Amino acid sequence: MLLKQVSERLKGIMRDTDTVARLGGDEFTILLDDMREPDGAIRVATRIIDEVSRPFALDGREVFTGASIGIALYVPSYKAPSDLLRDADTAMYRAKA
Repeated sequence: MLLKQVSERLKGIMRDTDTVARLGGDEFTILLDDMREPDGAIRVATRIIDEVSRPFALDGREVFTGASIGIALYVPSYKAPSDLLRDADTAMYRAKA
C-alpha cells in the first residue's frame, strides 16, 4: 500500500512527458524528459523529497518515510540506457551513505 501511494505522489509531481517506473523493491526510476540543466533536476528531487516526507495514511495509521535520490544527466558519451541508470544508481547509493 505504501509503494502504491508513493508512486501516486510521484506521478502527481511529474509532467506528462516524464516517466515514473518502479524497478523493484522500494526503488523507483524517474526519467525527466528534456532536462538539460542540473538545477532543474535538483528542483524536481527537492519536490520529491518534500512530497515523500509528508505522512502517508495506511490502515488508519500515519506512516512516515524518506527518500534517497541519485541524479544522472544524459551525456552523448553514454552508449546504452543502462549506462545512465547505472550512474543514477551509483549516485543514489552515495546519497544513502
